Parts: sequence; structure tokens; C-alpha cells
Amino acid sequence: MDHQPSQSAALLRVENLEFRYAHGPSDWALRVPDLSLEGGVMYRLFGDNMSGKTTFLRILTGSMSVATSVCRGHLAFGAKRLLVPPSPSQAKRAGIAAVHQSDAMFPSLSTWDNVQVAAPSERDLRRRAEVRLWLDGQLRQLSPDLDSARPLESLSGGARAIVRLVRATVWGYRLLCLDEPTSNLDLENRRRWFEMLAASWKSDKALVLVSHAREDHEQLRAIASARSAQYRRLRLVRGTIAVE
Repeated sequence: MDHQPSQSAALLRVENLEFRYAHGPSDWALRVPDLSLEGGVMYRLFGDNMSGKTTFLRILTGSMSVATSVCRGHLAFGAKRLLVPPSPSQAKRAGIAAVHQSDAMFPSLSTWDNVQVAAPSERDLRRRAEVRLWLDGQLRQLSPDLDSARPLESLSGGARAIVRLVRATVWGYRLLCLDEPTSNLDLENRRRWFEMLAASWKSDKALVLVSHAREDHEQLRAIASARSAQYRRLRLVRGTIAVE
């Protein structure tokens, strides 16, 4: 494991986090007494199937329904206290971004509309124009006839996975939560996907990856080494997360 002394303060602090489903067993399905995620670190979150990895990421990113769950504790992102769980808008404003396996997309809309829906509320037209031009260039690397005006439903599965990553990262993020982001991608598209992830990385950021694919863990370690980032493992066992 690549583990060097950290020079970064905690980016995200989790204290006494407890979660259970509202209509399920009364026992807490997930309990995180104390966890800090630091800037400049790439984390791999692993554990048994159904152990709560996706649940934890959905809590952090505001994707967990408060109508069907009970969640309490304390979350602090930098100096800001967040709701538990945070709302999607609060998580977005804090700089928490996500790529989930089942992200909501809009197949009938253009690829560009699917990306710009995640843009900050400020109407920075110059920035949007720059991003669209860059996105067109990325799509043409996949296929010469692709551009951001094409409906998302006309893109291949590999291209859509890259669009999901672009939507999460291109507007800026501080913590990126990745839940099985390369599912069903072939080796070439997986390589492209990780190249784009590496390009979005800066030393003040952090990311958490959940993936069953061994190749993804190897790619993440390679990126961490190439970008002088730390690589750490988070183990989820019996509802509790520990840093290894």
C-alpha cells in the first residue's frame, strides 16, 4: 500500500454516523464513529457485497432518500457543517460530486444538455463555451462523427460512461465519489475513462472508488503514483469503515 505521511487537513470529517432503512430491521446497517478523508488522497472503499459501500457514498452525495431511511450523526466538509444526509444541492455547493452506476441521465436530450445540467448556477457563458468545445474534442477522439449536439441515446455505452465522468468533474469538485463507474466497459474504454479521471485530478482533491473490477484498483494505484497522490484503502466490515 502506498502510504506516506499526510500533509493535508481533513477534507471531510464523519462523526457518529448511523444509518438504517426506515421500514427495515431496527439495527443500524451502517455505523461510522469517526472517519476523516484527506485532500490529496485516492481511496479505495471495499467490503463484502451488500455491506453498505453504495449506501455510504449515497449519504455523502445527497442521493439517499430521507423518506425511506433514518440517518443521523455529523458531517463536516472543510469548515462547513452539512445536513445528515446532505441535500443534493448542499453536497453540490460543497464540491461533492459523484458518478454512480445508475446515474440519472436524459437519453433524448443532447450530450451537451446532459453535461451542462450539472453546471454551477452562475451563468458563466464563456466557461460553458470552453467546456463545450473541449467536450466536442473528447468525443471526436472516440469517434470522428461524434459531437455534443448528438442525443445521448445515440452514444455507445463507453461514450456515455465518459459523459457521466465529464458531467461530475468538468465544473470542479473537491471530493469525487465513484460507485462502479466503469461497469460493462471494455478495456479500451476503461483506459480512456481513467485517463480522463487522471486529467481532472489536483492535489487538493480527494476521491473514493467502489469497484468490483481488479483492473480499476490497479488503474487507480497507477494514477496515484503518477500524480504524486496517496493511495489508501477503506475497509467496510459489519457496517463500520476503517482506514488501512
